[in-house]
Amino acid sequence: GLKEKNIDAMSCNDVGSKTMKNLTSEVGIIGAGTLGVSLAYHLRNFNISCTVFDKELNVASHASGKNAGMMRQLYRHEQLTEWASKFIVEMPKSLKEKFFVQAGSVILGRELPNHHQNLFEQITIKNNTTNKIPAIKCKTDGLLDSGPYVNALHSLAKRNGAEFKLATKVLRINESNGAWNLETDKGNFKFELLVNAAGAWCSDLIDNKSSSELNLQAFARHLAIVKGFDKDFMPIENCGYYWDELDSWYMRKWSDNSRLVSVCDQEPCHPEKYPQNKNIKEQISEILVRKIPETAKKLSLGNFWHCYRTYTEDKLPIVGFDTSNNKLFWLAGFGGYGMSTSYSACLDAAKIIKGQNITNAFSPNRLTN
Repeated sequence: GLKEKNIDAMSCNDVGSKTMKNLTSEVGIIGAGTLGVSLAYHLRNFNISCTVFDKELNVASHASGKNAGMMRQLYRHEQLTEWASKFIVEMPKSLKEKFFVQAGSVILGRELPNHHQNLFEQITIKNNTTNKIPAIKCKTDGLLDSGPYVNALHSLAKRNGAEFKLATKVLRINESNGAWNLETDKGNFKFELLVNAAGAWCSDLIDNKSSSELNLQAFARHLAIVKGFDKDFMPIENCGYYWDELDSWYMRKWSDNSRLVSVCDQEPCHPEKYPQNKNIKEQISEILVRKIPETAKKLSLGNFWHCYRTYTEDKLPIVGFDTSNNKLFWLAGFGGYGMSTSYSACLDAAKIIKGQNITNAFSPNRLTN
């Protein structure tokens, strides 16, 4: 782990002995999504210097700014629920007041988990054939304005001393003399520890000579704005979002008369080569006509887009030092969990980097043994 200390920012091009004094900062973070930004925020609170790189002009340019913003606590793994619950309670007050609404959720087709049961209420819902279907209601779930939230956290991290190199493309990464060397189109940088938080691009960064081989796959998911709803309409009353896991679709409140809808599509892809699915409009129309036939008659489809979700083989995140390289730290595979868990997950990650011994269910070890 890294000790609490500050290292003066110096370019690795500076002439001098090859010691840690030549570091740009202690930790280099690849990716300025919600994971990279959250980690930078927490590292600075531990007085650990860090620099975040992203090829885009702004933070949260991909999944972190294009997701549905449904803050969910119902997960099958207790650590994910714990992180999501802590986020809702512990996110900075100024950000919570501005970007989060506790609107509640209903998730269809689920039973109470064997953990954190105090957060959830088991209910039943009648479908069109009068069958009763189990569902979970969570009053403390809510809606997050994701992109603006990450941008605001970015501002807090910068104010606290985190460095951000945006619109900066990493060209080459190599490890030598106990440090990571990053060649970018804006110059060269050097770090004691490298964090891979590059989301859908995380498998492209580092060759297998410097890291364990972890099988990560990116998937595309489409979301659409549907217009024409009555102000208070939801498939189930009194919830900010409704998620039908039996038929794989969800709806969240977007504005008074529009809703965000997804059919939970997951197409394996590479983010640099993916053509948008042109059939998604028909898929969304079909599910709405089938599920809410009377309401669907007056609806129209507005904007739609896609973002990327990255998964490991066991569909759980990777948080921790690489099995074969203790100078490489993974924050990856958060497909479907990122916005809900990132703040608290990155607090734990910062503690691990600092050298604290904490419980971590998502070490890379489980994928390389």
